[in-house]
Amino acid sequence: MHFRDFAYVARDRNSRRFMCHVFRCDTPARTIANTLRDICKRLMLQRRPNTLNSMELRTERRVVASEYSSLPTPIEEPKKTLRCHFLGVTQVPRATGIEILNEAVDRLVSQVRQERWILADVSIAPSTITISEVNGNQIAECRVRYLSFLGIGRDIKHCAFIMHTSSENFMCYVFHVEPNAGAMAKTIEAACKLRYQKVLDAHAGARTPPNGKVSRPFTCPFNA
Repeated sequence: MHFRDFAYVARDRNSRRFMCHVFRCDTPARTIANTLRDICKRLMLQRRPNTLNSMELRTERRVVASEYSSLPTPIEEPKKTLRCHFLGVTQVPRATGIEILNEAVDRLVSQVRQERWILADVSIAPSTITISEVNGNQIAECRVRYLSFLGIGRDIKHCAFIMHTSSENFMCYVFHVEPNAGAMAKTIEAACKLRYQKVLDAHAGARTPPNGKVSRPFTCPFNA
């Protein structure tokens, strides 16, 4: 499947049959899928009070109040926003490698004229990296769990990372940062480490490998 192919399954109101709708998109299909997922989550949260109200009719009010108060309070993720210029995204042949990253950076630098660079805000959190125009329009949302490689280009003002979008496609996102790309690279690296720690915490009861070591979720070619 092409990385811009998107599909979803829904029940047709008239025939009551499940239909698969397929699209070829202008933007990476994963961005559309993530947006649709967030909308579905938001709709479920909006419907939840109605479910609680119906439960209240079947149970004592004090029991429902006790259950509701025991729900954990959502904790907002730490997030840092950096302003830079976004050069674009280009497909690369492999998930890792500093030469692969450098070739992608050099390709976009040579193909995209400086006046076409997009002034953008990059919001970095342990779960997502969101790229938005300064006017608020979202360009892309990358899930940190699929980030496979991070590095600084030959020019210290260029930062890039590679996303594993499918079993066969890898996309490299390239940025120009003033005065240098060190702060952005360090912030993304920290987000990857926090994401990895969440995975370890979630599987704390899992058996440790015989050598006692766990592999890193991404490759970072610069010193910490």
